[in-house]
Amino acid sequence: MHRRTDLSGYTQADLDKVALRLNLEILRFFLDAEHAAFWFPYFAAFAAAMTAMRVLIAWVYANTKSLLLAQFMHMSSTGSLVIFSPARVTAAQETLWYSVYAAALWLVVVVVVVRWGKCLTRDSADEEISIGPAAR
Repeated sequence: MHRRTDLSGYTQADLDKVALRLNLEILRFFLDAEHAAFWFPYFAAFAAAMTAMRVLIAWVYANTKSLLLAQFMHMSSTGSLVIFSPARVTAAQETLWYSVYAAALWLVVVVVVVRWGKCLTRDSADEEISIGPAAR
């Protein structure tokens, strides 16, 4: 006899069966041939875009010490995704959209790194560039 839980009289064994069935359905969904072609590329493109945006937000915060500016940058990023994301697109088109967005953001990160160095703060990058008697 299984112990009763307080979820409408279902036993723990009943709940375990439902959980197993749900997990199998989720697994089937992600491994379905039609869907599997796009979920990983979409995830990778989205993760790449969000990582680049976080690098830029961290750079802005490290150089301004302004939490408000960092929050504004986050808000504008989220808002622009809502406003500029195309409506009624296929999974392939949405994956392409996030890939282009990620590439654009990483291009900005590259410009920042080339201009100010790998350090997040401009002061550290200026110290690296200083050479000669004044630097000693």
